[in-house]
Amino acid sequence: MSNDLMEWLTAQINHDEQIARQAATTYGGAPDWRHYIIRDELNNHTTHAMDVAARTILAAEEPAKPDDEYPLMPAELVHIALHDPAHVLRQVAAHRRILARHTTHDSGTDEDGTPWSITYCGHCNETHPCGDLADLASIYAERPGYDPTWVVE
Repeated sequence: MSNDLMEWLTAQINHDEQIARQAATTYGGAPDWRHYIIRDELNNHTTHAMDVAARTILAAEEPAKPDDEYPLMPAELVHIALHDPAHVLRQVAAHRRILARHTTHDSGTDEDGTPWSITYCGHCNETHPCGDLADLASIYAERPGYDPTWVVE
């Protein structure tokens, strides 16, 4: 089971990296997407915007509804900017470091020399999956292949 979890987590992280890298090359390759607010004090008007490379995306004005010209509401635009490719790539690197720390060990001997075989985390010394890996897997719970038995309570 632990190898299944580690392989599945690695696949999810690789998928996130692939999508982030594809998004970063869109519109000229900009991994940092910046959200900002344009204030027009004269007309008492505020516009939310996000830069993606040379492209500026404007949000619809609340309480208006999104349309073809402004397909996103301000909160959606802010959320997207906060999860830009640069952020996702940093997250991918952190998740890989977590996986590397939580390697599995399958056997050993007791102090009296009695052999045993159980899968446990070499970082936490918990049975596998350890709480950290179960928590990491829970991030991807909506994806195919997630096993609810990985939950550690």
